[in-house]
Amino acid sequence: MSPESVRAGARPGRYRSRVHLSVDSKKPVATLRADLERACARHGFSVVGVTDANDRVREAGVASARGAFVVELADPLPRVEADGSREAGTTWRIAGYERPGGGTRLSTMRPTQLLDLFGHPELAGDAARLERALTAALEEAAAPAD
Repeated sequence: MSPESVRAGARPGRYRSRVHLSVDSKKPVATLRADLERACARHGFSVVGVTDANDRVREAGVASARGAFVVELADPLPRVEADGSREAGTTWRIAGYERPGGGTRLSTMRPTQLLDLFGHPELAGDAARLERALTAALEEAAAPAD
């Protein structure tokens, strides 16, 4: 399945963007965070860290009334050793936050677009598989509770 077909088959509530993969939800931030961690594990991702973004913002002296977090996953893409250009990207980040008009959103970079920027066409298949798995995890986490 190509990234275009992933976008074309998007469900209502999916924020369409060329670079970001985003899914909207009605869940509170704390519930969305817990559900994202579980969904990532079910889809084979290893969560290596979770940051409460509000704590970081408060440390910088800025007050924020909206909840936000970042979940970091162990790098799911194969290493590109030839030029070492991927050494800085050792985790994959997914942000979750309250939207100004209500509701919440999960958002991450599209692997297919990010790899285009780095110029590694040999990883296109891996990036497409990762994008499908991330899409499934984000949609599962954002879905209404049964």
